[in-house]
Amino acid sequence: MKCDFLLLRTLSAFNLLKQVGFALLLLGINLTSHAQPPDTLWTRRYGTQNHDIAYSVAQLRDGSFIMAGKTWNFESFETRNSDAYVVKIDSLGNEIWSHSWGTNYSDGINKILVLEDGYLAAGTYGRYPPSPPEPSLGWLLRLDSFGDTIWTATVGHDTGFAWFEDMIAVEADNFVTIGRCFANGFSNFWMVKFNSDGDTLWTQSLGGNSSEYGWAITLAQDGGYVACGYTGSFGAGAYDSWLIKVSPDGDSLWSHSYGYYFSEETRAIARAQDGGFFLGGYTSSYSHGYDDAWIVRTDSDGNFLWDTHFASPSVEGQLDFYAIVATEDGGAVGVGQNNPASTNGQALFMGKVDSTGDSVWARSWFQSWYSYGEGLTSLSDGGFAAVGTADWHTRYEAYTTGDIWFLRISPDMSPVSPSAPFLPSQLKLSVFPNPFNSTLSISLNVPLHQDVTVSLYDLLGREVDVVYRGRLASQTISYVAPAGFASGVYFLRASANSQSVLGKVVLLK
Repeated sequence: MKCDFLLLRTLSAFNLLKQVGFALLLLGINLTSHAQPPDTLWTRRYGTQNHDIAYSVAQLRDGSFIMAGKTWNFESFETRNSDAYVVKIDSLGNEIWSHSWGTNYSDGINKILVLEDGYLAAGTYGRYPPSPPEPSLGWLLRLDSFGDTIWTATVGHDTGFAWFEDMIAVEADNFVTIGRCFANGFSNFWMVKFNSDGDTLWTQSLGGNSSEYGWAITLAQDGGYVACGYTGSFGAGAYDSWLIKVSPDGDSLWSHSYGYYFSEETRAIARAQDGGFFLGGYTSSYSHGYDDAWIVRTDSDGNFLWDTHFASPSVEGQLDFYAIVATEDGGAVGVGQNNPASTNGQALFMGKVDSTGDSVWARSWFQSWYSYGEGLTSLSDGGFAAVGTADWHTRYEAYTTGDIWFLRISPDMSPVSPSAPFLPSQLKLSVFPNPFNSTLSISLNVPLHQDVTVSLYDLLGREVDVVYRGRLASQTISYVAPAGFASGVYFLRASANSQSVLGKVVLLK
């Protein structure tokens, strides 16, 4: 299912908007997508005969993927007693193995990282216990390359009820998580740093006199840690986006809130090429209480630069971003949900903005009754892998069976914004003829005498040939396809001077 979306931008400073009133929010610029969204290369569903969902996905060096989330059985779904669940698939989508871990309470994995000799996962242990209540804990699972447990560790908070939402690898084989803990009757940002053996190095609770929730974390360019979520203590509305930075020792360095008069929340963060940040989530201020997918752009110190939101064509429709990645052209791509009529039926939604906040493309993928995206990663060929769930709904007593849903998305062919401030020179690629029979002429506008790599990828994102690697002595490269190559669509990727560009070519024999 493809949908058209309205995208609005607000370039004014937040303080000015608060002074002149909410009416100014409606004066954003109408922009339409100006590039074709990427295509689906393949999509598969995984899981048990019960309910399954993936929150995190990562790609390994051999092209395979690891997904992590939760699984329920029919009896435990009512009491929310899920188990942590990990699935590994090969580059073509075939399942290699899967494992689950759990207790009598609700357990799950919200983030999984690929290590040299296995995986590290972070999530929650006993989040929704039955009566009498027991404290929930942050949970770490160290797995080998086959998914077998090496060690597990739990981290608690003095007041109980704490869990991890995201995790990053930092210096010296250490890791930092972000999540939520409860203190003094309110929830706070909760950060924990630990080493490769699962030993806690420090914990930090950050918040005010209302509720805060830490959703996502990334590494700053200078080595600090920057996390986002929402705040009820420091913003302008009911809830606002909150961005905080701490030092490697856990000391608070700065914080910023972004928002308007209703509720805003950012659940995802990605570092931009200039050291600033993209934040992804939702805003309900523009659509009078209904959610629009929202992207905020800041500089490296958290200062607001611009924000953008995707609005559903439906009056009561809702869009949200749950994950975001920065792209090499200075833009960002988010994934989440499209709920066209605020009913119990959804689609997976993706949208891209360029370096200035203009819409590039937007698309929804719908499968059966209820589906949405939770995790996203960018791939070496310029494409994406998205995960979430499909067919999971709880409105009626007779539940349908939900599966982990994996989508392999083709390389993004959208043009690079000419106003992108992060590119010192514009790298462009053109080919002739296209389609070609055997010989292809490739033209590059990169300055001469620079190191250039040009590679050819198939539709599955596999590198099938290196066209050129070395110092460019001419603006034109002549390429002859090997005799064994089949007719079809391929992608050229040229990289030079920390830039890259993609082009689609068709081989006809």
